[in-house]
Amino acid sequence: MIPAVIKNIAQATPTIRTLRLEPQGDFTFKAGQWIDFYADIAGERKVAGYSMTSSPLTHGYFDLAIKRVGENLVTKHIHSEAWEGEVVHVDGGNGEMFYEAGAAKNVIMLAGGIGIAPHMSIFRYIAEGDTASATLIYSASSPAELIFRDEIEATTRHNPRMKALLTVTDETDDWKGHVGKIDAALIREAGVDPEALYYICGPPAMIHELVDALRTLGIRRKQMRYELWW
Repeated sequence: MIPAVIKNIAQATPTIRTLRLEPQGDFTFKAGQWIDFYADIAGERKVAGYSMTSSPLTHGYFDLAIKRVGENLVTKHIHSEAWEGEVVHVDGGNGEMFYEAGAAKNVIMLAGGIGIAPHMSIFRYIAEGDTASATLIYSASSPAELIFRDEIEATTRHNPRMKALLTVTDETDDWKGHVGKIDAALIREAGVDPEALYYICGPPAMIHELVDALRTLGIRRKQMRYELWW
């Protein structure tokens, strides 16, 4: 465990805050991993787990995206009381759902809601520091909740190895793209590669549904990467 300074806090969507942290010691992680995040609240040290959104190629800082959901005291603190300059503590990177350069020629990421966080780390890492191709299939409740949308679309415009398909589950007048959750049909539309690595992150029910959907598309279990947090 090492201290880290919160250098920046931003309200990225109506329900998601982003944090930039500067670790005060040696800190490394792999694309897709998460940290234990400790904050001192009312005289007690509390902990929560959050995925890095930045690429491991960044130096001197890392980024988090944290959704205002649930009753965790650290999450509540971040959305109501955390301040720039606050010293917290972190431990990581943790988790087995990570990507390393050269692990695959093609990567397909299925992200629901704040499940975009570890996928954004992988997406950025592949765009910046690998030769693989990558497709991000990302769903959120509304266009306003599609965090990183501008960056994702800019990356896919300028990097021919990177593709994205965005969808929202609640239809709105200001959205002209796909509507509905990620399913086998949407994955098929984006392109099915039986040799690709498939990363899945989102609510547990979504993960189970997408594992089943991938199996119907002929994807072997050994090609899938996911973790069940709840």
